Amino acid sequence: MPKENFVIVESIGASQHYLNGKSGNADETFLTTSPSVFEHLRASGSRVLFMDADLTLNEADRVGYAAIHAANSISESLNQNSDSLGVSRVGDALKADIQRLVCCLLYKARIFDPWVAKSQGNLVNVGHADLTPVKGLTTGLGRFDTVFTLFAAHHGLEIIPHVAEIPKCAQPNGDFLQVTSWTRFITMINMPLPVVFFRILKRFRRWAQPTSKKPIVGIFSSNELIEETALALSREGAFVTFAPAGMMGSDQSNDRQSEGVARSLKIDEAIKEGVHKAKLGWTASMDPIPGVVTERLGAALGYVPAALERAKGYVNSCEKLMIKGPFGVVANFISSPADILLSDVLKSENIPVFVFDHGVGPGLDWHHKAYFDAGFSPVADIPISHNSVQHKVMADVRGDHIDHGLVAGAPSILRKIGFREIQRSLVRRHLGIEDKLLCWVSGLYPNNMQRQPHYYLDGPYHELRREIVYDVLGKAPYDVLFKLYPTLRYIDGDPFANKMELPANCRSEMLIDFRNFRAASDVTIIDEPGSGVAWCWGLDRPLIYLDTQVRLLPEVARAFSEAIFYVDTEQKDWKSELLSLVTMPYDELASAYRDKAKIREEIAHDYIFGPGGKPGARAANYITQTIAECSTMSGTL
Repeated sequence: MPKENFVIVESIGASQHYLNGKSGNADETFLTTSPSVFEHLRASGSRVLFMDADLTLNEADRVGYAAIHAANSISESLNQNSDSLGVSRVGDALKADIQRLVCCLLYKARIFDPWVAKSQGNLVNVGHADLTPVKGLTTGLGRFDTVFTLFAAHHGLEIIPHVAEIPKCAQPNGDFLQVTSWTRFITMINMPLPVVFFRILKRFRRWAQPTSKKPIVGIFSSNELIEETALALSREGAFVTFAPAGMMGSDQSNDRQSEGVARSLKIDEAIKEGVHKAKLGWTASMDPIPGVVTERLGAALGYVPAALERAKGYVNSCEKLMIKGPFGVVANFISSPADILLSDVLKSENIPVFVFDHGVGPGLDWHHKAYFDAGFSPVADIPISHNSVQHKVMADVRGDHIDHGLVAGAPSILRKIGFREIQRSLVRRHLGIEDKLLCWVSGLYPNNMQRQPHYYLDGPYHELRREIVYDVLGKAPYDVLFKLYPTLRYIDGDPFANKMELPANCRSEMLIDFRNFRAASDVTIIDEPGSGVAWCWGLDRPLIYLDTQVRLLPEVARAFSEAIFYVDTEQKDWKSELLSLVTMPYDELASAYRDKAKIREEIAHDYIFGPGGKPGARAANYITQTIAECSTMSGTL
C-alpha cells in the first residue's frame, strides 16, 4: 500500500510545483491556510484540508494573549536597555510590532504541530526557507513568507524549495485599487468641498511660505477628518502646510551593538512565560521562535539611529516654521515604530501632535479591548476622536483625563453621499443592476498578519463566508455585490474574487473601494467593526451587522440590535435569521428599519458619528487655540 504524504502549500504555484516534480505512487493530502489554494485544489479533485480547521476561537485567543504577555515583558526589558541605543523607552515604540511577530509565529506553530503527529513523519513543506530580511525599524515578517518552512526545518522534515511570484499589483501596504475614469469621476462627485480644497492645497502648497504670526499646522499624514479640517483651519486664519522636507534619515544599520542588546533581553524566557500565562502549552514547533524574534529584533534595533536622524530632521524643519508662528502637527493613526519615535521627539520639543482617529473600531469589540486592557493603545499626544465612547476608551488606556483632546465627530463624507441620485444611477449602470442591490462588506484573511486575540481564522472564516454566500445570499431576491477587502494577504488573493463559481445573483468586487458603490446599495451587510461601519451606517438604508469572529462587546451588540439589524453567527439559528431578513419584502424591511430611526440616531451619536454640526470646524478651532496656548507656554512667541 503506497504511503500518504501530507503536503503544506501556501500558493497555487507551490501545489503545481510539487505535482510537477512528484515521483512514485504516493498519495497526498494537501494542507493549507490559503482559501484560494483550498478552493483551487478542491475544484481539481485533490484532497485538501485547512490546517487551522480544528483550531477553536478560544485557542486562537490564547495565542494572542501569550504574545501580548511576551511583548509587554520584552518591551519593558528593552526600555531598561534603551540608553545604549541613544533613545529612551524604545521598547514602547516596538511593543505592538513585537507582539504581532510573536503572535504570527506562535499561531503558525500551534496549527503546524498537530500535523507532525498526524502525518507520522510524512510531512512535506513546499516553500521558501528564508524569511523576508529586516529592512527598517520593524520586526515584521513579509506578508507572503512561507513561515511553516521554519518549523519543518526544526523537525528535520522534507522541504521542497519554491519561491512564489509576488503579484505586481500589490502596493507596499498590500492594498490595491483599480483607478479608472469611472472611479475618478465617482470619487470626485463624492468629495465634499473641504476635500476638494485639501487635494488642491496638497498639490500647490509646497511653493508657499507663511508670512505672519498666524498659527501654522503641518500635516504629517491624513484621513477624511483631517482633509475636512484643513479648510476650516484656513478659515480660522491658520497656515496649513505638509510634511516638511529634510525629514529622511540614513538607512544604514548598526547591527553589532543592536544584536547585543537583543540577546540581553531574555526573549526565550519572556515568550515561554507568556505561553504559560495564557495557558497555551509549549510545543516542539515553538522551539525556534525565540531565536527568530531575537534575530529580527536585533536587526530592527540597528535602524534606531536612522529613525532618530529622521525624527531630528523633521523637528529641524518644524523649528524653521515655528520662528514664523505657533506650530503644531496633525497626523492620522500613528502605529509604526519609526513614527512613534518621531512623535516622542516632537513631544519632547514641545511641538503638539494632534492624532486623528482613523475609524470607529476602538470601543466596539473584544479585539480592541484585549489590546487596550493590556496597555496597548495608539500613540496620541493630543487625541481627536470621532465619538465619546471611542474617546473614553482611549483616555482610560492612556491614563488621560477625559477632557484631554477633543471629540470632534466623524467626517461629513461618512454621514451623507454627495449627489446621491446621480451616483446611484451611475453605479447601477456600471454594475448592470436593474433590481434592488444588496452589498456585503466583508472582512479578510490574515495569513502572516495575525492580530489575535479575537480575530479572524483563515480556514474557519472562509467556511463561514461560504455558508453566507451559498446558503443565504444566493437565495435572496436581490442582486448581491460581495465587496471584498482590497488587500493581498496571500499570493493568490481572495478566492471569491475569481476562483469560485458564485450563485447566479451574486458577484464580487475587490479592486474598487466601497465608497464608490455605496450610493447604489439598498441593503448593506457588514461583518467587521472597523472604519467600514461608519461608511455603511451613513447610507440611511437597511443595515445588517453580522457578528462573526471579531466579536462585538455585549453592550455594543445590544445597542446595534436596537439601532439596526443584528445577527450573531454564534447562535444556532443565525442562518435562518439572516435569511428571513434578506428575503423579507423590501418595503417591510425598510419600514422596520425606519422604526428604529430615533434609537439609531442616539446610538450613532455615542458609538459612530459623535456630535453633529461641523466636525472639521470643531477640530480646527480646538487645534488653533491649543497650539497658541502651547506656543505661549513654551515661549515661542
